[in-house]
Amino acid sequence: MKQTECVTIDGPVASGKTTIGKELAKRIKYHFLDTGIMYRAVTYLALKKQINPNNEDLLMQSIKNLNFIFIPNSTEYEINLDNKTITQHLKNPEIEKHVSTIATNSLVRSELVKIQREIAFSNHIVMVGRDIGTIVIPNAKNKFFLLASSQTRAQRRYKDFKKQGINLSLELVKSEIENRDKIDTQRKESPLEPAHDSIQINSDDMNIDEVIELMLNNIEKNK
Repeated sequence: MKQTECVTIDGPVASGKTTIGKELAKRIKYHFLDTGIMYRAVTYLALKKQINPNNEDLLMQSIKNLNFIFIPNSTEYEINLDNKTITQHLKNPEIEKHVSTIATNSLVRSELVKIQREIAFSNHIVMVGRDIGTIVIPNAKNKFFLLASSQTRAQRRYKDFKKQGINLSLELVKSEIENRDKIDTQRKESPLEPAHDSIQINSDDMNIDEVIELMLNNIEKNK
């Protein structure tokens, strides 16, 4: 299979994928897509419309109601519902709590993977998620897998929540991250794992610029 110029960044929750992916995309002038917001958008609709997570027909219908729009003069995509963006509503603790349940649904994953591939093969893109290098774009030329301890990731997510005015204890945030890790790594459909040909980066003792420089060096080597 011919390699594609897309860059994939996988890793567990709060490992820095989105922050690093956005900045990397800017530097190499690629589009950027955080596939996690796609699962969050389906979760948002499921909660809003009180859809049972096991009701696959309604979940699939909710996907058809969503539009993934590239933002002009930016590197990013946003998600629209009824011609209004809902992207800003997708990172709250309630969605965080339920998104893994939606993400384990094989039909939902299959449908979203189709959309992700369509986006990937029509653009030079940095795409982040949990199964991008293994399932979505297995022939990507540049694959990375970000690692960090649950304590480091909890501290990052705790700070993010604080900025949003959401007050949760660090202990609760860490517990929810560890629970999410368990679900993501043990699910039958596309479990979280590094691609065999990915570059694994532990960011516990690295800042954002150091991680990005490491990625840029590897991308340069692969040209």
